[in-house]
Amino acid sequence: MSQRTRSVAHDGRRFEVVSYGEGPPVVLLHELHGVSTAFHELACMLQLQGYSVHVPLLYGDSEVRSTLGGAVKAWSCLRREMALFSAGGPDKLTNWLNALIAELVADPELDASRGVAVIGMCMTGGIVLGTLANESTATVISSQPSSPMRPWSPTTSADLGLSDETLEAAEESDTPLLCLRYRNDPLCGDGRFDHIRTRLKSTDEEHPLGEWQRRGHLRVFTHGRLTTVEVPGSRHSVLTSDRDPEALALTVEWLAKHLLDPGPEPGSDVARWGNPLLLGAAAALAGWAVGRWLGARTPPVRPSRTDDGNA
Repeated sequence: MSQRTRSVAHDGRRFEVVSYGEGPPVVLLHELHGVSTAFHELACMLQLQGYSVHVPLLYGDSEVRSTLGGAVKAWSCLRREMALFSAGGPDKLTNWLNALIAELVADPELDASRGVAVIGMCMTGGIVLGTLANESTATVISSQPSSPMRPWSPTTSADLGLSDETLEAAEESDTPLLCLRYRNDPLCGDGRFDHIRTRLKSTDEEHPLGEWQRRGHLRVFTHGRLTTVEVPGSRHSVLTSDRDPEALALTVEWLAKHLLDPGPEPGSDVARWGNPLLLGAAAALAGWAVGRWLGARTPPVRPSRTDDGNA
């Protein structure tokens, strides 16, 4: 997978950003244990879906580690997380993310006509909520937001790790938001998801209290621009090392809906007559069938030959 690297600085912070592929931009932030093998697989999969994937190296390196290797380094990673959040707090990281989004939108080599998608997981799952108020953000996906990591504290178990000012700006935006977690994840409990549903829902006149539905084994709650997804079980990394196929499929659909070219407008010729590629394929198939039928009824034409006997 070919890659490019850029350095982005803002408000005293500088991070390297590794970019893969071409197409609509997706900012993908790594989890607590950094760029793991499962994280790298997710980045590759998104690139194969037709997106350009941009990975900020919050720890300063792009070394791909196994999940076991990440677990062995857990204490070191926790110290890194504390350092990231202590130097100006998560709002400072959010401001840096917004600067990255602006740079991606301004890049003439990227197709950012519909904006930028931002995905955060684990320790970065709450940080990305601060990009909801950015006009260039097409959608935000927050998977198992887990910072601050003090689940035993009733005060912080619902904390999203952002200032009230940032949350108020996010609350006033209408940017689509998808949140995912394992139902019994000890690091992302009910309090945090209830806080998200309370603060970041939007008005839905048809379903003022929101709507619960089942999709396979997933519990899906929709309230205006907000959709939350709960996967049965007590694991943690929904999209990477504990990947749930149905949750990943829903995430891919969500990205396509909000970042790829929109479908036809109701009443348009395409909507009335169907997708032109499908119509072309149907026409080709019909032509082939007619040709086969005519060929069966018409004597074959022998190729003429030149004087030297060659066709």
